[in-house]
Amino acid sequence: MAFRVLVIGGYGNFGSLICNHLVMMPDIELVISGRDPRKLAEKVAALQTLGGRFCESWCVDIMQDGAGSELGELAIDLLIHTAGPFQGQSYAVARHCIEAGVNYCDLADCRAFVAGIATLDAQAREAGVSVLSGCSSVPTLSAAIIDQHRQRFLRIDSIEHGISSAAKMPGLSTVRGVLANAGRPIRQLRNGKVHDVYGWMGLALRRMPGMGTRLVANVDVPGLDVFA
Repeated sequence: MAFRVLVIGGYGNFGSLICNHLVMMPDIELVISGRDPRKLAEKVAALQTLGGRFCESWCVDIMQDGAGSELGELAIDLLIHTAGPFQGQSYAVARHCIEAGVNYCDLADCRAFVAGIATLDAQAREAGVSVLSGCSSVPTLSAAIIDQHRQRFLRIDSIEHGISSAAKMPGLSTVRGVLANAGRPIRQLRNGKVHDVYGWMGLALRRMPGMGTRLVANVDVPGLDVFA
């Protein structure tokens, strides 16, 4: 039996990349969702050309009341929420998934959003579903790298991690999320103490193998809590 996956924001920057991979997997039934019917239809057509098979679409504002009951009718196994920015966003999508008995994960890079979703833990357990937040570069990939290599060291005194994104970012939500921290205080653990630093300050040069030199700066991400 096929595994049904619904991608919220399926025609956006990251959602589109995820859909392009999922449509090629024979055991996946892909459903894409968004609020714009034109963009949705265009993405469905592009995916059909790419994967050679039809995928379903659901045009909806998933944040609205009542979406949970509609979601339940789609018989979805996993919902992937890519529709950021997550700064200031509610947990409506995760709540709809719990109501509908659907497993949930998101690509949130907002520190407060990822930390706060723990308030839904008891409800998710009672419903028998998984609710996973922050399934993106940070903290998921960064934490996986640390877990893989930490046994090589007797102890770890400090961790410095950063992301050097491609200059080509077509998604407006991506840009909004990246710039949301500009000038705002960020709690950062240094030398065993929590200090306030400020978003997009602390500019520094880092040399990255195979990429040359890149500029990095302070950004508030969930990994700052995971590694604290």
